[in-house]
Amino acid sequence: MCATIQNLFALCFVVGGCLGIKLVDHKYEDVYIAIQKTVKEDPQLIYRIKEAFTAASKLLFKATHNKVFFGKISIVIPKNWNLIEATPVSSISTSNYIEVSDGLHTDPYTRSTACGHEGVSVYMPPIFFMAETELGRKENVIVHEWGQYRWGLFPEYPDPNRRFYPDGGRWNPSMCSEHISGTIKYKVCLEANRSNPSRCDLNNTTASLPKECKFCPDRDSSGNQKANASILSYQYVSSLAFFCDKDDPSVPVWQRHNKKAYTKQNYLCNHKSAWEVMREHTDFQSEASLPDGTNTTPEFKVLRETDAIRVFVFDISGSMDTNGRIGQLHMTGSHIIKEKLPLGSWLGIVWFNDDADEFAKITQINNDDDRQSLVGGVPDNAYGGTCIGCGLQVALEMLQRKFGTAENSEIILMSDGQDNDPLKLEEATLNAKQAKVTIHTVSISQEADQRMIDLAVSTGGKYFTYLDKGRTSFEAVFSEAISSGITEQSTKALKLISDRSLGDTNVINFQFTVDHETGSNTTITVFTNLKSKENITMVIKGPDQKVYHIAKEDVSITYHMPQNLRVNT
Repeated sequence: MCATIQNLFALCFVVGGCLGIKLVDHKYEDVYIAIQKTVKEDPQLIYRIKEAFTAASKLLFKATHNKVFFGKISIVIPKNWNLIEATPVSSISTSNYIEVSDGLHTDPYTRSTACGHEGVSVYMPPIFFMAETELGRKENVIVHEWGQYRWGLFPEYPDPNRRFYPDGGRWNPSMCSEHISGTIKYKVCLEANRSNPSRCDLNNTTASLPKECKFCPDRDSSGNQKANASILSYQYVSSLAFFCDKDDPSVPVWQRHNKKAYTKQNYLCNHKSAWEVMREHTDFQSEASLPDGTNTTPEFKVLRETDAIRVFVFDISGSMDTNGRIGQLHMTGSHIIKEKLPLGSWLGIVWFNDDADEFAKITQINNDDDRQSLVGGVPDNAYGGTCIGCGLQVALEMLQRKFGTAENSEIILMSDGQDNDPLKLEEATLNAKQAKVTIHTVSISQEADQRMIDLAVSTGGKYFTYLDKGRTSFEAVFSEAISSGITEQSTKALKLISDRSLGDTNVINFQFTVDHETGSNTTITVFTNLKSKENITMVIKGPDQKVYHIAKEDVSITYHMPQNLRVNT
């Protein structure tokens, strides 16, 4: 689609709507499995997840030669699930989790990055846990995906366009290891009558094999499969329970990597074996292995997400007038409240300069009137000094007065200057840690107090820096500081951010695609650096020539696309 924006000077275009996994004494901790709110409540799903990951932990231990296994796993259920006993928690500040949701994909998959680097996410549909599938044993699939996600490995399935490679005067199946036994078939592996050697002549390398020719590994039930690797290839063959290692006489023949095979692991990891990549990871810096009888059963906790509780703590000191920071804060803060914070969540607002005060009481957002009332608490004027500790203390008192405790609440702290009262900041930091509140900090400029980073880290929060002259918009930074519930990610808006500056005209054109991941509930927001309201016109046109139009006198503009927006436009 194409969007045209008129009468702007500079803008940021947005399409949209930490903790990490640790290895402690050979055990993975802080592993989160987040069941999305789109999944129908079923207590049996919790049991099946525990069962699958208990088996996977045992296999992971075996596949890594007794080096690592799953230690502590938290299963997070949505707030609308009420039949299952769970510990309530208002927010979980992590991007490292396994997503369980109903979606377009019926098989588990991992969104990878680069060889040797941790992936973006792991997706597993409920049906994978609840029913038997052609993928094989669940533990094999989980370890297969974990290898991709944690250590940056890639599948060793054959390239669908190059299933065989010529070597030694014959066509050889693209697989790892070379010792996997099986049959060459035509088109479909599971149909016995598809074996057709005359069509798939492996001994004639002068002619290309038909693309329908496939190598079909012997299943466990046949009794013929003697190979043990690789779990990155045919994970549905349960005996393939190990990772391939380097092609070297020091490695058992059955585990040696096949560098010649046309696979993603070879393409993207420069023909390195899985273990050659894994040994470069910090998980395997120690040579120590545990005894065979080690108990690998994970410790499970079930957590229920509740409505988020937040307090925005805004710096209104005189330096916030620099480069229009207070104006950006007002515009973006208002947008976040009106468009981003979910219904049911709680928000209060504190301002601070030399002192601090409550400017919007903690309110549950149930309708647009609540949002508008909270917007009235966003500052638009700056003066005075900087007492960060004052602002934090008022926020803590608000939370304790409203809920009796600040535990599991969040404070979003934004400041651009050095704190004028270190003792108060030190005292407030100690109080925040004792109250078990999470503080996320946004440093607006490089001059902001470095102790804001320590404050975020010590309370389990995230810290961000926004630079006035940087390429990242304030809205993008502000949005990232607000953690969405990890059971609501399947419905979270996707943001596509682009910065542009106008030339001699007052018009800028953008192109973007609305696909299945973006969804049909698309919001387009434009931010500017205007100091006062101007007439802004947005025109959106799809390839079917349908036009959407909105005009407004403001410093920003938002348009909610209709639900019937055609996908893939």
